[in-house]
This record gives sequence, structure tokens and C-alpha cells, in this order.
Amino acid sequence: MAQTNGIAGFVVLVTKWGIPLVMELSKPLPHYWKIPGGAGEGRETPKQCARREFLEEVGGDELRVFENDLVLVKTEPVVNDQKPWKNHTRYFFRADCLEVEPKARGDEGETIEVFQPDQVLEMLQRGEILEGHREILRGILQSIGVAA
Repeated sequence: MAQTNGIAGFVVLVTKWGIPLVMELSKPLPHYWKIPGGAGEGRETPKQCARREFLEEVGGDELRVFENDLVLVKTEPVVNDQKPWKNHTRYFFRADCLEVEPKARGDEGETIEVFQPDQVLEMLQRGEILEGHREILRGILQSIGVAA
């Protein structure tokens, strides 16, 4: 088995208005909603990476979600034997926040929407969530009392 050589961090933010998800229309089809996050830069820790990616994709610096607010939900290796330079470890975090005012678009043009938990459940059932993020969102929904 190949060894991982990088990190990616993701944040599921649970707010009183719902859960922000992003869609990257610049990526090849099919397009799916995903948990905000992405690849680490330099010597970032997983929490630093997750917070930076969340701020770039969803909210500006005024968003008050700090590294100490991030709770690790799952860590998993991603191994690509065809492209070993893409091997990395994904870190999924959860944070609770009273409010969030998402940007109109992410820094790289991502579409951003805040969905109610029951909407996220329906999206999961219809297969509209990125496959590698489905299990994480199901677990978050269960933790807030939404059957998944």
C-alpha cells in the first residue's frame, strides 16, 4: 500500500440556519455538493488547512470559527496507485456556530448554499453529495437528530 504524503482538511459547519455546502462548477462533470475544504499548503496542520479552506470557500475573515472550535470527526487515507503524488490523508472536522454569512462565491468561484438538515438528507438520498463526503454528513445529521 502506498504511503500518504499530504493532507486535506474539510469543515462541516452546523449553524442555526443550516449547513453550508459548496459546488465546484469549474471541475469536470458530474457536479456534486461537497463539504468545504481542500488541500493543505506548506506546513499547515490539518486544522489550519481546514479553517483556511473553509474561509476561502465559504466565509471571510469575519467568520468566527477558530482552530479550537474544530472537532475531528474522521481521518482517512486517500491512495491513488495510478497517481501516487495525489496520495494524502483527509481530515474531516465539525464546528458549531450560531451564524454564518457565506460569500456570494468562493475564492475560486465555488457556488455556496446553506441547506437545512432535512434538505441535506434528501440530497444524500438523491446522490447529490460527493461520494467521499456522504458518510461524514450522515453521521453529522444523526448527531443532530436527523435520521440518515
